[in-house]
Amino acid sequence: MYQFDCPAQRYIPIYLLGSGVVTLLLAVLNICPCTAGFGDHSKVWSCFTSVFFFCWFIAGNVWIYSSYEPNYNKTTAPINTYCNKTLYLFAFWTTNVNYILLGILLLSSFCRCFLCGDD
Repeated sequence: MYQFDCPAQRYIPIYLLGSGVVTLLLAVLNICPCTAGFGDHSKVWSCFTSVFFFCWFIAGNVWIYSSYEPNYNKTTAPINTYCNKTLYLFAFWTTNVNYILLGILLLSSFCRCFLCGDD
């Protein structure tokens, strides 16, 4: 829908699409061992997909943060600085939410390990 609406960074729509596909693939790979008995093969594919997702996430960070903050007005902006507001802000805040959740996970792990002791 927004595939060509961000000339400022043309990879942002592709990044969002790829992230969605990889997330669905990881979900399917995590469900498959329980239902289909794939055994070790699904673990290998899940590991491969997780590594790819991590690299894809880093690339998405570069694409999103390098074009911060694009011009949202298509009529007044030069074509190479325009990006659809909905598209860009969705990508920007999805990435930020990932960092926030990672921070909460690390903080809760720290609290559990060092403050609660080994039980």
